[in-house]
Amino acid sequence: MLSSSWELKKHDDGLRRNLFKGLSRILLDIAKVPVPLIGSFVIDDNGFLVLSNRPLSPIITEMEGRQIPVDIPRNMTYSSVDSYVTDTLAIHDSRFTHQPNALTDRTDGAFQAAALTTMRTVAACFFKRELRRGPFVYVLNDLHQSNILVDEDWNISCLIDLEFACSQPIEMLHPPHWFTNRFVDQIDADHFTSVHGEFMAIMEQQERDLYPETPISVFKLL
Repeated sequence: MLSSSWELKKHDDGLRRNLFKGLSRILLDIAKVPVPLIGSFVIDDNGFLVLSNRPLSPIITEMEGRQIPVDIPRNMTYSSVDSYVTDTLAIHDSRFTHQPNALTDRTDGAFQAAALTTMRTVAACFFKRELRRGPFVYVLNDLHQSNILVDEDWNISCLIDLEFACSQPIEMLHPPHWFTNRFVDQIDADHFTSVHGEFMAIMEQQERDLYPETPISVFKLL
């Protein structure tokens, strides 16, 4: 697992370049195949792979495990970004209503309500209107270091634990946040920008090498 050597060797430029190159190729290969709906793939009773399940996420399984209604049926898929975002934010409303310890006190309640209201207000700023009906792309939502298997040179040999991979709006396809070993809400912008720039430069080069005939980059749409 990459996690077994990440902390010790993450500053090695050669190893990091190999990792970024392999990860770029994987993301590019996936992104080049458009998906018609937002949802998850399942194997039906006839053995065919079909896109007919709701876009499964860790928060859905967590809520249902706590008996909190999610109100997204298992056979639900989405043809528009707007409806997907609305239902996703509604999950948090349900948590407020049905989870007894959702709030620690009045101040925490006000803070969470304000955060949820803000997300609804600014959601349109994160999703392009011309892409609200696709194309959608397959996104690896659990791509952390322990789910990436590498050789001694950090060439990727395998990805595991893909149960939360699903098709989502193209704006939700992005590099992993753990490049600087920080949680999303603790990222140092200057440090992350540097590593992110390194990754994106490698990705753009990989795209030119792999798809020289493509006039417009998938990632130029982001």
